[in-house]
Amino acid sequence: MVVRASGLYMIVLKSSSDHHWPWADLPDEIQAEQRFRAAYPALHRHMKKFEEVFDSKTGKPRGLRHREDQGRFWWELRPCAYYGEFSDPKIYYQVIQYHPQFSFDITGSLSNDKTFFLANADPWLIASLNSPLLWWFDWRYLVHLKDEALNTLGVLMESVPIADAPDPVASSRHVEALQSIQADLHGARCFLID
Repeated sequence: MVVRASGLYMIVLKSSSDHHWPWADLPDEIQAEQRFRAAYPALHRHMKKFEEVFDSKTGKPRGLRHREDQGRFWWELRPCAYYGEFSDPKIYYQVIQYHPQFSFDITGSLSNDKTFFLANADPWLIASLNSPLLWWFDWRYLVHLKDEALNTLGVLMESVPIADAPDPVASSRHVEALQSIQADLHGARCFLID
């Protein structure tokens, strides 16, 4: 499956505990925020709007400062040992599926919490995951959700059996042909939607 660019972007401010930001050497949040504001004024202005937000129904504090998963400072993400794998080729898939939806990413894209990825770019693997045979297996062994969607939660996918490619050279040619067909179909669907 080929995904068309949306023009939307994710802000990834890694934790200064494992990424060298201009404020990474500062132990004090006030000084660190001053340096953040000086280094990235537009980004700081944008993030500041979400620092202190209150739930309109409960009045409880929300926002970036009240997250459990923040980094050293309220504007940072928590530390992550596998940030580097996002830039490598990988297979993305949705947590909730009505049909097989596994796709290659070779662009280094990030995703939200409704997807998982496999740090693997094996053509046989993606062809197997999108095959009717694997969907048959998944339908019988994975958790069913509302409207018969399947839950492909990461830990559940670890036990899905994938056979080794019988002939890697021959299978890669077939997989490339299937990818080309899927790209053409996706392009036609996008054309019809526009």
